[in-house]
Amino acid sequence: MKNQTKQITNYLAVISILLLFAQSCSSSREGALAVEAGIVMNAGNVTPIARTEFYLLDDSLENILEKAKIPPLSGGERFTPLQNFIVLEQAKRELGNEMTDEGKRIRLQTDNAIKSHIVATMTTDFSGKAVFDNVKAGKYYLMGVGGTGKQAIVWNLAIEIKTGKQSVTLDNKNAALIL
Repeated sequence: MKNQTKQITNYLAVISILLLFAQSCSSSREGALAVEAGIVMNAGNVTPIARTEFYLLDDSLENILEKAKIPPLSGGERFTPLQNFIVLEQAKRELGNEMTDEGKRIRLQTDNAIKSHIVATMTTDFSGKAVFDNVKAGKYYLMGVGGTGKQAIVWNLAIEIKTGKQSVTLDNKNAALIL
């Protein structure tokens, strides 16, 4: 009985060491991405994109929307799915809860299509800054929708998270679409 107890104790010690080793290995394959988002205005000053959610997606926003086969808003048949997305965002910005039932339905379909591809989420602070922490190293798409006043902007940026810390600045130059 003593030998069995000693063996079990030894096995538990080995398992504990292996678990600690596995945790240290997995954390060393993670990275952090600092994001700073803003819009450069006509006068040259930068307006931060504050209190805005950004997502790391496992596919591009454009691919997600195309695969979901979400119908366009009435009159939007000539637009790409990404263009329809920004039109919906602009309508949401301008109309809020007054959006048409059709717009609300399509917006819900769009949100549901995107949700299944979200790997991580973060919200910018009042200066337009935030960090994705503890993200598994790999290739992602950084997606966010922001704006100032009535100007809307969408980012759908391919990005590779590497171990350690890195940063990206989001502005007019690397936006997918500005409306």
